[in-house]
Amino acid sequence: MSYMYDPDTDARASALRTKLFGSPGADGNVYGEGTARSRRRQDRHDRGVSDPGRLSAESGVASLDTTAEPRTSWKSLLQQSRNQELADAIQTSLDLAGPRANGSEESRPHSPTHDSDSGISHSLSMSSLKTKSPVIARALSLLGETYDRRKEELTRPIHRSPSWSKPHSYSTNRPQNSIYRAQSHESLHRPQDSLFRSPSPSRQQSQDSFIYATPSGMSPEKVLQDSLQESESRRLNLVDKLREAQETLQLQTERLTEAEGKLNESKMTVANMKSHQQQLEFRVNTLEKDKADLEATQIEGIQRRDELHDRIGQLDAELHSLQASYSTLQAEYRQRQALVDQTSTALNMMEQENTNFQKTKETMGREMTALKESLQLAKLRADKLEAEKQVSQQEANNLREKQQALITQNSEVTQKLAEVTTSYAHLKDDWSNIGDEFSRVKQERDSLFSRTSRLEDVLADAKSKLASVTAEKDRLFQEKIDLHQKVQKMTVDKEQLMKAKHSVEEQCTELHVDLAQAKLSADKNNQEKVRVEQELNAVKKVSEDLSSELSMVKHNLEKAQELNKQLESSKRLAAQQQLMLEGELKRVTQDKDLLNKSFERLKKEQEADRERWDEQQRNLRETLQELRDNKQQLDTRTRELEKKLSLANEEHQYTMGQIQAECAEWRDTCERLTGMLERKEDEARNLQQKLQDIQEKNSALRMEQQLRTMKEAELTEAQQEIDRLGEEKQRLQQENVENQQVIRLLEMQKNILTKPQPGSEPYEQLQAEVDRMKAELTLNQDKLEELQRDRTQLIQQIEELMAEKDSSLSLDRTKMSEILINHPTIRTAELDERCQALERERISLQGINDDIKHQLTKLEKENEVLRQRLSAADSPSGTDTNPALLQLQRENEKFQEDYRRLKASYNELENRHLRLISSPESPGDRSDDSKQMKKEITRLESQVSLQRGQIVLLENSKRRLEDQNKKLEAKVQELEEREYNESFPGNSGVADEEKTVLIEKLKGEKEKFRREVESLSSQLKDAEIIQEKQENVIRSMKEELEDEKMRKPKKIRFLDELQPPQESMDEVGAELLHVRGELQKVWDMIHVKGWGVRGARQAVGGSSSKACRGAAREGQIAAESGQPTKTR
Repeated sequence: MSYMYDPDTDARASALRTKLFGSPGADGNVYGEGTARSRRRQDRHDRGVSDPGRLSAESGVASLDTTAEPRTSWKSLLQQSRNQELADAIQTSLDLAGPRANGSEESRPHSPTHDSDSGISHSLSMSSLKTKSPVIARALSLLGETYDRRKEELTRPIHRSPSWSKPHSYSTNRPQNSIYRAQSHESLHRPQDSLFRSPSPSRQQSQDSFIYATPSGMSPEKVLQDSLQESESRRLNLVDKLREAQETLQLQTERLTEAEGKLNESKMTVANMKSHQQQLEFRVNTLEKDKADLEATQIEGIQRRDELHDRIGQLDAELHSLQASYSTLQAEYRQRQALVDQTSTALNMMEQENTNFQKTKETMGREMTALKESLQLAKLRADKLEAEKQVSQQEANNLREKQQALITQNSEVTQKLAEVTTSYAHLKDDWSNIGDEFSRVKQERDSLFSRTSRLEDVLADAKSKLASVTAEKDRLFQEKIDLHQKVQKMTVDKEQLMKAKHSVEEQCTELHVDLAQAKLSADKNNQEKVRVEQELNAVKKVSEDLSSELSMVKHNLEKAQELNKQLESSKRLAAQQQLMLEGELKRVTQDKDLLNKSFERLKKEQEADRERWDEQQRNLRETLQELRDNKQQLDTRTRELEKKLSLANEEHQYTMGQIQAECAEWRDTCERLTGMLERKEDEARNLQQKLQDIQEKNSALRMEQQLRTMKEAELTEAQQEIDRLGEEKQRLQQENVENQQVIRLLEMQKNILTKPQPGSEPYEQLQAEVDRMKAELTLNQDKLEELQRDRTQLIQQIEELMAEKDSSLSLDRTKMSEILINHPTIRTAELDERCQALERERISLQGINDDIKHQLTKLEKENEVLRQRLSAADSPSGTDTNPALLQLQRENEKFQEDYRRLKASYNELENRHLRLISSPESPGDRSDDSKQMKKEITRLESQVSLQRGQIVLLENSKRRLEDQNKKLEAKVQELEEREYNESFPGNSGVADEEKTVLIEKLKGEKEKFRREVESLSSQLKDAEIIQEKQENVIRSMKEELEDEKMRKPKKIRFLDELQPPQESMDEVGAELLHVRGELQKVWDMIHVKGWGVRGARQAVGGSSSKACRGAAREGQIAAESGQPTKTR
């Protein structure tokens, strides 16, 4: 039977080879790989180092694309190692099956017993049970089955043919065995030809012929025993190798898992280090930003401190001016008290008039008895009296009209009392409103303090939470990225595993098919063995075919030798690859050491950062404790202020009780006066009847009185005309002098307003201006020269101070920049707290400014109401040229001017505050502040000069009132002399009463003018006090400038590390509290001045109404005395 080459079978075998192990390379290497690559693959399998991208290509597993991801998971590596194990197991099974197919092997010394075969099968089955890999177990079970099957085949009895003979080619050195060995070696690397495909009949026959070809002198049983012993030894070696392979695989898997864990740990550490580095970079950037902000805030804080010093000086000056105005308002309050005293004297006069009416009633009673006796005489003259009766009736009507006038006068008095009570009620309501506003402001202040402390705590918690949340956010974001990458890797691994699974399933199906074919081939082999035993005699006939087969075997031997050479080259390549992998392992270990070192370094840096943050936290706790102490001090201060407020409330309640008692007394007096008026009305009704009887006497006396009064009127008119002309002359002269003084003052104001800014003109022009002012103001020459010298000194001092502050600020700025460059993390938290404290103080100052603005609007409304009341109270009778009324009007205008000036200064302060908030000034703007201070000094000088002019005007008005007082005293003396020299025959009682009334009226007027003179003198004193206070303000400003010049510029707190951190905070807090207190004082003074303006308005209205009442009373007295009002 000849061997026939089947090309279809060879093509199918090559396709299966490429499907399982890849296409062969150009150089003929196994599995389609080069020498270096096969060597690296073998070294990788020996050492357990995993390179998934290469291992998948070397293992021969199809459809695995590991280039998509350079780092695969351990599952893919394990799957690939299992595929490689499967391929190796198939190779070993073929290696075991090859010698059985060829029928010969080298003989090795073993025990000749057949029990070793069962031991081999048992060891294979036990190794398949012990192994962990299911692929290896399957391969071992397959090997055991094949071994048992081959053993059964070999143990069958061999039927020898009678025509058995030695082949011609057999020799003593057994060349067939070498051929079989070569064929088995070739079958080891080409498993498709021996296991996966059934051999052709010709090849099977040739193999059988070789099997049964035995050397001469040796029985087939001996040959079988030798081959079994050799196969047993090989199988034992194979089992040992399989165990070693299993152990190496386990070691490789363990090393792979350890390397994967270390790699993951190194990845995690690198990611943490990167995140930590990013956090550190972010912190450095934030610290640099904080550094820049800190520099800007320090410069801004220094500017604000200087501006606050200037502003405090201005507020002190305004406070002094407001205190002066408050003293003037107190003087006006005393004037109102004098007005109340005048009303009480008027009531006393009314009571005296009542007593006079009682006396007249008694005299009337005495005269009634005399009139009864003369009644009979009167009847005779009744006819004559009928004509006179009508005249008397007319006179009675006149008396009724006078009575009505008295009633209206009484109603006016009651109305005035009602107005007084209403004004008192308004005052009481306003005072209660002020108390409510003060309590509300106090509550708002306490709430603001509590809110600021609470907001500080909330801000600190929010900052800490923000830091933790940002760190957590970064960590979660990093974890999200890592998880996303892991998910991507797992998806790729999953796809790869699915592909590997499909490929393994396909291989399994093919293996099952091949196994079935192998079984079929085994059956066919058995049948062919039987057939070969029958056809053994025909072997001799095919000797020629055997020779051809021998040539083919030689050719196969040559191929096997070439394949051996290729394997040796692949072995060398594997050794080289092993060396390369060892170098790569060393490099990985070096990288690992470097990473460990960097990790240790970063750990140390983290510990240093933690210690530094702990130190900063301790500093923050200390500052927090200091702030709490300050808060306790503020609480004690508020409690003291509350005690003072309670004392002030008690005093207020006491004064209100006194005022209520006075109101009750006034109410009682009003009720008493109404009762007296009712009694007087009854008495007037009784007297009307009696007046008819005495009409004749009255008419006669009236005629005589008229004649005398006409003469006296002519004389007095002439004398009054002369006096009036003299007074008019004196008044015109005085007004001329006053007008000249006013013209000088206005010119001085014009020069002050039109004068350019100080410092912009040379010194010679300023000196010329001073000389001109000296020439114009001769009365105040010495003081003005002193003010001018002080002003120049102040300007020089201000300029020197500004230069010193600029130099000190530049030095501090450079020092600060150096320290911040060297120490970027120096007390950032403390500076943040300082900035927050300054911001809170700014907000509180802005609230105080809003309160002042609200109070100013209220004052404007009240002034408008008072102006309307004055316009309504003004009447034609109020146009009297009363000097006191004119003086009060001037004072009213002065208060309006003060109010406008105060409002302008407030608007200026508000604008400066807004500028300070919106755009902080630079150090170059201090020259503007110096100019503003110079303007303020000139304004104060102009105010001093205006006050002096007002003092001169008040002195002139005082002299005029003294002259009027002297004239009134002269008139009183003339009337007293006239009282004693003149007599009235027939009606002496009535004339005496009228004269006494007239004298008392003149005395009342004299007292009134005397009080007006006293009030003007008090106003003059108040004006002098105001002038002194303004001079004190200027002097205090000079002293402050000198102190500021002598004082060294303060260093920035955080630049001086030796200075405790709380000192500058205490200084800033004290300054801000001082400014707040000064603003509160200014607010209170504005409120008091508003009340003073309201009182002045009411005083002006009272003086006008008082003048009206005086004129009406004079007309009434003239009507009662029978004289015309012209003489008055």
